Amino acid sequence: MRNKALAGLPMSVEDDGENTMSVSLDLPGHIVVGERRYAGTILYRATMEGLWFRGDVEVPVGDVHITLRGMSRVHCRVVRSLGTHFVAMPVDGQEMRNMASQVVAAAQAQMAAVRRRHERVVPSNKATTVTPIGGVPLPAEIIDISISGAAVRIAQKPQVGTTVMIGRHEAHVVRHLPEGFAAEFDRPLVLVTPEIEL
Repeated sequence: MRNKALAGLPMSVEDDGENTMSVSLDLPGHIVVGERRYAGTILYRATMEGLWFRGDVEVPVGDVHITLRGMSRVHCRVVRSLGTHFVAMPVDGQEMRNMASQVVAAAQAQMAAVRRRHERVVPSNKATTVTPIGGVPLPAEIIDISISGAAVRIAQKPQVGTTVMIGRHEAHVVRHLPEGFAAEFDRPLVLVTPEIEL
């Protein structure tokens, strides 16, 4: 028995080359096994075989009720039990189609959030300073920047792994570039626009 509802879903559904459509995601929720056994669970993958979950307890094959964040409670059947991982499918066909649509919408939202997190901007004012911890500020230029990190042009490259201040923001060097280095901020920036000044 396969989840046909996933077959026609667009965009965030990926084909792994073996005719197995798969959606990766990270949706928390809880599962009710029997009448009173509640446990936390996370939906991490959806395929034509069903919905793949992981949690803190072993879930046996059989009927369960699953509620995911932002979705209503759904009667599911666990078809494969792999210790604390299990594969389940909604029992009712309409619930299956509804849940599949909601799962894909959630996956698209998560992918959009990832794209926003890593979307890079070239600032209008590229001038900044790089200050190694305990060192003196060195003149530098921002090549591009996102909320999670920056590429920096500088004459003296700090060692990979070094903690530095890029302007007022603490970061650590993750790799060298031909003209400088790339760093990840220890605290993601709230907003990045071309007008940003570090």
